[in-house]
Amino acid sequence: MDPGWHNYWRNPGDSGLPTTIEWTLPPGFEAGEVQWPTPSRIAYFPLVDYGYYGEVALLVEITPPHDSAPVGTVPVEAFVEWLICQEICLPAYAELQVEIPVTGEDPRPDPRWAGLFHDTRASLPAAVGGWNAEAEVTDSGYVLGVWPADSQQPLPDSVYFFPSDEAVLDHAAPQRARIDDDRLTLTLD
Repeated sequence: MDPGWHNYWRNPGDSGLPTTIEWTLPPGFEAGEVQWPTPSRIAYFPLVDYGYYGEVALLVEITPPHDSAPVGTVPVEAFVEWLICQEICLPAYAELQVEIPVTGEDPRPDPRWAGLFHDTRASLPAAVGGWNAEAEVTDSGYVLGVWPADSQQPLPDSVYFFPSDEAVLDHAAPQRARIDDDRLTLTLD
């Protein structure tokens, strides 16, 4: 995206729309769920949105049928819609098609995209072992607590909770973090 422009995460926050993809695949092929990289917090007082600046890849695994034989290539088509915003928002779309090789060999990364795919995979949310977590519903929202199983492991310097559902939190409300007894607590409205 041009400098200063952004698009949106799966939960756009207070405004915006997430990117959508409609697939046209060969018979028996299936598209998985979009793998959304961790977004940025985009504050335009009084609104808070979640999205991306610069370059972002939304990865989707395409699975061929189990009984597929090497056929050379197959067409994969997608109709993609997104909203791109700076001071104004503009709807955008693209009709895309690519020929995907279907061979008996292991796939080879395309050097044009290998770096972007690597960076995107590194920014995907992932489970972290060795931590305990709990959540509590309160009168005004939620309290999330995390602590390491090993008390020698340091707590993070900063945290931010990105809710995957739009209607769960007041996105613009401050997220209050507190550390007590080797436990990090985040209070959310």
